[in-house]
Amino acid sequence: MKTLYLHIGTPKTATSSLQKFCLRNRRQFQKCGYAFPLIYPKYPNAPIQRNAHFLVDSSPRYGEDGTLEKEGDDAPEKEAPRQRHLESGMDALHSAFAQYENVILTDESLWISICYNQKNPLDILCEDAKTQHYRIRVIVYLRRQDQYLMSRWNQFVKHSGDCRTFQEYLDDVLLRWPLIANYLEALDRIAEIIGKENVIVRRFEPSSWKNGSIYDDFLEALELDTDTSFQYPGKDTNAGLTLNYVEIQRQLNLNNKMPSNQKEFLSYSLRRASGTCPKHAEYGLFSTEETKEFLARYEEGNAKVAREYLGETAPLFSDTIAETKKWEPCNEYMGEDLSTFLSSLAKASFGLGGWKFQCRKLAKALVRIRR
Repeated sequence: MKTLYLHIGTPKTATSSLQKFCLRNRRQFQKCGYAFPLIYPKYPNAPIQRNAHFLVDSSPRYGEDGTLEKEGDDAPEKEAPRQRHLESGMDALHSAFAQYENVILTDESLWISICYNQKNPLDILCEDAKTQHYRIRVIVYLRRQDQYLMSRWNQFVKHSGDCRTFQEYLDDVLLRWPLIANYLEALDRIAEIIGKENVIVRRFEPSSWKNGSIYDDFLEALELDTDTSFQYPGKDTNAGLTLNYVEIQRQLNLNNKMPSNQKEFLSYSLRRASGTCPKHAEYGLFSTEETKEFLARYEEGNAKVAREYLGETAPLFSDTIAETKKWEPCNEYMGEDLSTFLSSLAKASFGLGGWKFQCRKLAKALVRIRR
């Protein structure tokens, strides 16, 4: 039977790397009877390999508290473009099925969209599947909740200009989107629509991956044998910032008066410097005790996910918790990391006129981090 494999994330589980893998290996997938269609028109905020974004954009998204994710996103004038994009995406899906038995669609934002969109993307696909005669299988990677949310906050600060502290982010996201970390309830909602047998759950833990490779593991989720003809991407370059550097970036995000091109230049230098600095692993956004307390709220649900979706009695995630002290901006490494950043900035700005003389001003602007 024709099958749609819908990879829905979750975010921060190497989704971008898997999407690049699919894009790079389109022809090899076709040889195996799988299509990875490119959907047009492209979205300005989503690269072409996120080929399921038309489903994410199919309707506004609301939080648990009834508020819109984006203010004004339910305006009538936005409905017509949404409908055009949706129709274009579905036409591309039908064209792919006309040539291949299997189709792969992927977008990490579907994890939230399926839970909170006004129109559930799975409902849209199920209605289409009845007339086009294909089945839907959902692939989802799950990462331990504390690691997932810390990485997601890091990414928001790094790339989205987020100004919230981690605690502010955590309070907000768990109020507005509780299913983002409540894996059991979110999976059960998906299973109600497509059936539990069509929900493919994978752990985002290298020890559980086939051959220790996320790419081989993804091929197995697609019900494909590992094939040496597939080309694997290089090392992921989307690493998160170290804790001191994510705080420096957050402070830069708070500066609304700085021109965007200057802010981007500083952020670029910050990312380069962060890659050369120690991670100071003795610190964490949670202390050891706080991590245990946080994970305890999901323990029962995670155990049920392992039993019902993986058929295992083993824990869903590793229960190894690193011994960490709670990170605070005023720590013994901040001065050294800040100095490394300023040095990197001076090197990067050499020959760019007045830029190299801005380091002193930047140091004064960031001194409040240590207060």
